[in-house]
Amino acid sequence: MRFISFEVNDVLIRTKGSAGVLTAAVRSTAVRDGVEIKTCARQLANLSKENERITISHFQSTDIARSQPLDDVGVIGSHFLQTQRFRK
Repeated sequence: MRFISFEVNDVLIRTKGSAGVLTAAVRSTAVRDGVEIKTCARQLANLSKENERITISHFQSTDIARSQPLDDVGVIGSHFLQTQRFRK
C-alpha cells in the first residue's frame, strides 16, 4: 500500500502528570493493488513518560466516514469512539 495524501486536523493533547491522550481527525488516500482507498478516521493514542522516554501504550484508529463501501450491501455499521479526557 502506498499513501498518496495524509491530512491531520483537530489535534488535541491532554496531559496529567506522566500520562497523556492525543486525539486527531485524519483523512488519507492510499493505493493498494491499483485501487484507490479514501478514509476519514479519528485516531487516539495513550502515552506515558518514564525516565525521559515517551511510550505509546495504546493506539486506535476508528473510521468516522467511509467514501466507499467494503461490501455489496454498503452498510458496515456505526463506529463509536469514547475517550477518557484528562482534566487539568
